[in-house]
Amino acid sequence: PSTPSSGSSSWTKRNVLGVNPLLSVSCPTIDLCVAEGAHAFVVSIDPTAGSPTWSSTTLVSDYAWTGLACPTRDLCVAVGSSSGVLTTRAPAQGSAWTFTNLGESGPFYGVSCATPTLCVVTDTDGDVLTSTNPTGSASAWIPVKLLGGDEHLITASCPSTTLCVVAGPPGTIIDSANPTGGASAWIATAVN
Repeated sequence: PSTPSSGSSSWTKRNVLGVNPLLSVSCPTIDLCVAEGAHAFVVSIDPTAGSPTWSSTTLVSDYAWTGLACPTRDLCVAVGSSSGVLTTRAPAQGSAWTFTNLGESGPFYGVSCATPTLCVVTDTDGDVLTSTNPTGSASAWIPVKLLGGDEHLITASCPSTTLCVVAGPPGTIIDSANPTGGASAWIATAVN
């Protein structure tokens, strides 16, 4: 696993959750990866070792978790078919995941955290939710209506606090240089 572009011989297959599919992965550093399955999380503090160890945390919730972002070693945020978010402050230490009900209908699809103080979540109602305190209470998440209620926003990517891009219906990209600035701060572009 030296570099992703160095050919197929540099990729190593590992079965870490048995038959459960892994749906999302985030590696905030070269010595920490967190992967998310439908009902469990697996964590490795040595993902590139010859025989890496992966520890598993099974979630008691019946929700399917489909999006994961770990901007640092000290924060992971997960979303899925629930009406809330899961967060942990210490994934490498097996810290408990805390569920915060956001009171939104959900399900949520994607999450991206540029820093521990900016996370953006997409949902199936054409909304994004932004937070500058993702481990805070539900009031720390601000919903922003970007599309009609029947249009899904699927994924988000926020490489910095001054750029977030979300994608949804065919050919639609919505971006913002000020993600917490409300609906007027987001610009939709049709991509042909």
